[in-house]
Amino acid sequence: VSAENEAGVKSEVPRQRSAPMQTLLVDRTPPKVKMLSCPTGLVAGGAKVEVTWEASDTFLGETPVVVEISKDNARTWAPLSIDLPNVGRALVELPKESGKAFRLRVRATDEAGNSTAGDLSAPLTLDADPPEITVQGIDRSRLPEILVRYLVSDPGSNVVSWCKLWYRADGV
Repeated sequence: VSAENEAGVKSEVPRQRSAPMQTLLVDRTPPKVKMLSCPTGLVAGGAKVEVTWEASDTFLGETPVVVEISKDNARTWAPLSIDLPNVGRALVELPKESGKAFRLRVRATDEAGNSTAGDLSAPLTLDADPPEITVQGIDRSRLPEILVRYLVSDPGSNVVSWCKLWYRADGV
């Protein structure tokens, strides 16, 4: 760089092979990112789950990784966990919601602002709704046995893992 002032005094013009005053590196190469593992299938809404990845770039900063979530089958994305160090794994908390179109991905951004999102996860179904229980009737006609009819359903996943009947005898 050389300059001239109003009086016409000029700074020295750099000569060929002279040392540069400043070196500038232009980085246009985005990081490489690959998701290694994350939950798939049916997962409880609000659960903490582990996501693992590989990210590499010559100019990754200290916290270059973001785990993102899509609630509309990968049409739009929002950050789920931000400013993660590139250690290859993170424990992230899923939203306490229910739905079938959730997906996760990992994004890395280098110091020049180049950004890449890794592979998408397989679809996730989140279930944050507890099972519904309805007592349909009590039949005392076979005393000392009592028949309790009940209906258990789960609107979130349509699968009930177990059901337990709790009771208390009078006077106990």
